[in-house]
Amino acid sequence: MIHWKPATIFAFAALLGGCMTSPPAPTENYYRLRPEQTAPPGASHLPGTIQVRRFTADGLLRERALLYSDDGGHRVLKQHAYHYWMDAPANLLRDYWTVRLQGTGFTPVGQPTTRDLTLHGRLIRMERLLANDRVDIALSLELRVHRTVTGRDVLKRSYDVIQRASSDRVLDSVKAFESALQTIHVQFVADLVALPPQASRVDPQTERVSYDFRAPGSHHRPGSSSDWSRHRATTAPAVSTTNR
Repeated sequence: MIHWKPATIFAFAALLGGCMTSPPAPTENYYRLRPEQTAPPGASHLPGTIQVRRFTADGLLRERALLYSDDGGHRVLKQHAYHYWMDAPANLLRDYWTVRLQGTGFTPVGQPTTRDLTLHGRLIRMERLLANDRVDIALSLELRVHRTVTGRDVLKRSYDVIQRASSDRVLDSVKAFESALQTIHVQFVADLVALPPQASRVDPQTERVSYDFRAPGSHHRPGSSSDWSRHRATTAPAVSTTNR
């Protein structure tokens, strides 16, 4: 019969307990979008008021998990396991646009007039693009503006931005999304300012505005258009649903 010393039994029990202890679970992280408070150039010339409707999204974009793609052609989308938006992305974008447009010269009124506008948005793409030595983000929005009284569109445009993140941290990707939103906001306000006073409708096709800030040596400053590489292309109108 084997007689175990108390010290040996205690050491064995401690070793066995250590083997059965599971590692701590990873921490879940939740992210918000912080709109800048500065108004873009030309904002003070915007007429009337604007009402922001709820943004729409489809598929995985309706869920809170941040999306990423790490295959060469970025055809496969995946969800981060421990990184989430604090609300559905479409809701965050609606709130972002509401705050940003408060500083653009639009003021609230009682009864709508022919100068008042309504903004509808659709989220098309919002994902991290992972590569071996870098991380980019891709953001695409369709923004449609119509006269509140007549219901006629005055602007319908898709805005695409690809932005380099400063590191592979998810937080820096969120900051890159904020920078991309600022880029879209500046161009959107410029497009509104450029509308003719009597604009009542737009061409049945949708204009697409794209920005790519991945070029080596490019330095993007939100609110500045001097260094933007921009191209426009006419595409077929995208299908959009609106929740009133």
